[in-house]
Amino acid sequence: MMVQSAALPYRMGAVGLEILLVTNTGQTKWIVPKGHRESFMEPHLSAAKEAWEEGGVTGHVESRAIGTWTYTKSGLVRRVDVFPLIVVETHDLWPEMSHRRRRWLPHRAAIDRASIPELKALIAALPEFLEYCGQVAPLRTTA
Repeated sequence: MMVQSAALPYRMGAVGLEILLVTNTGQTKWIVPKGHRESFMEPHLSAAKEAWEEGGVTGHVESRAIGTWTYTKSGLVRRVDVFPLIVVETHDLWPEMSHRRRRWLPHRAAIDRASIPELKALIAALPEFLEYCGQVAPLRTTA
């Protein structure tokens, strides 16, 4: 099984909790930045690298995964470990900007827009996870 790291980028915006989604390279699905785990990096730091490369965002990544999902590609099962990342800066230029689109969405809209059912569940669970970890005060989400 191949293991990947993903970032779940978030910020507090004018409407409350917002999530950054990016498209896959075919620009047909809305997902979070993810990629092969770098063997020389801790899993959460590898996720932060993906957030920069695929989404053009940097910030502080949680060292604990919020959860995982699995999928099969080219006959190989892949497990994706997902790490919340509070975004400090959204960059105008980033490595994969010509291959992907990105979009900040209110929390509930991100749940609806995400293409992977397991990812929808992880996005839905983000406010409770952050409160449990003591990372933020209780978050307000929008309908």
